[in-house]
Amino acid sequence: MKILVADDDALIREIAANLLTSAGHDVLLAADGEQALGVVSSKQPDLIVLDLMMPKVPDFDVVREIRKDSRAGNTPILILSALISGEEIAPPPYARWTLQASSTRPRS
Repeated sequence: MKILVADDDALIREIAANLLTSAGHDVLLAADGEQALGVVSSKQPDLIVLDLMMPKVPDFDVVREIRKDSRAGNTPILILSALISGEEIAPPPYARWTLQASSTRPRS
């Protein structure tokens, strides 16, 4: 699977790329919204992992532009964001889930 990871944080991109590559996926990277749109248009990923808070193309504008693209409009988009409050992040009709990190302990 060809996966685009679009995040302005280089460490997040690196970690995601390492995890996805080790799982056997081809990884494409973008550091801002403009690059993400260019990669979507030219490489047509199978999945997009997208940070909303990136420079050059703000917030949900990246999602809206992808949805307008006849070739990429149905590509699944997984949105990752440090923001955790509701409507300003995912206004209807977007689905919204909140993930919480938890620590696990090894079994004794």
